[in-house]
Amino acid sequence: MMRKTRIPALAFAASLLLPGCAPAGSPVETRPPGSTEVVSPDVQASAAHQDGNLARLEGDLAFQAGKLEAAIKAYSRAASAHPGFRYLFFQIAQCYERQGLRKEAVAFFREYLAANPFGRWNVEAERRIATLCAEDAPK
Repeated sequence: MMRKTRIPALAFAASLLLPGCAPAGSPVETRPPGSTEVVSPDVQASAAHQDGNLARLEGDLAFQAGKLEAAIKAYSRAASAHPGFRYLFFQIAQCYERQGLRKEAVAFFREYLAANPFGRWNVEAERRIATLCAEDAPK
């Protein structure tokens, strides 16, 4: 038997984004150890969506802290959980650019442009590709 308790909506939303941090008495369902309850595809998709959001946030924090390898890993996890979040390619490209890995940065900027032909950051991505390619050109 599952036990549910009412709490404010904001606390419940926070508990969804931060697994394991649900406040006591939250409406998070608890199952006895060894439970073989089947999880529906909708619940699995929702969990993947939440994992992707969390990975994106981890990537943003790592990027801001200058931890570029961690940001790339987090953004990559988020991109696999959210194939529709094409701007994550732009974020990964920025990480590579800051690391001085021009070829990788150009590849991800191009990936962003290919996946997002009318994207918000297209002009910026094209500018950065031109700059990075000019830096690689022999003088």
